[in-house]
Amino acid sequence: MTDSNLVTLLVVVLSLSILLALWVGILWIVARTSGWLTLSERYAAEVPFNGKRCRCRTIYLLNGSKQAKYKGSIKLKVNEEGLYLRPILLCRVYHPSLYIPWTDISKTTETVMSFSIARLKFKQTPFVSMRISDRVVMHLEEIKGSTISKK
Repeated sequence: MTDSNLVTLLVVVLSLSILLALWVGILWIVARTSGWLTLSERYAAEVPFNGKRCRCRTIYLLNGSKQAKYKGSIKLKVNEEGLYLRPILLCRVYHPSLYIPWTDISKTTETVMSFSIARLKFKQTPFVSMRISDRVVMHLEEIKGSTISKK
């Protein structure tokens, strides 16, 4: 291997290492500010979840005055007992899967820029909530077999 090839290899390896470190750092910041880590302290999914997948492109996690948008990176599953959230593979660092029982979830409805949005609040983490579209909530309730309790 020539010196120029070795330098090129070293630059590539160093660049990839820096990108990986940045990605992990970004995931930690998002998990911390969004409230995902707070939710995982109370609602970490301990066993595989059996339920029906629900199409949801975007969820917002609100942690006090901070908000994080998860667009296309979270898989939602639902059954009669609860809601399961699992990040896609690239986003699982600092984002363990969550299982939140329906008994811990309450719903309010708000209007944001003329769209009807549902806010789901969680009993064990009162400062963390989730915003999703009303249509998605209707689908969740359809799978669940009843409406989500209102607060």
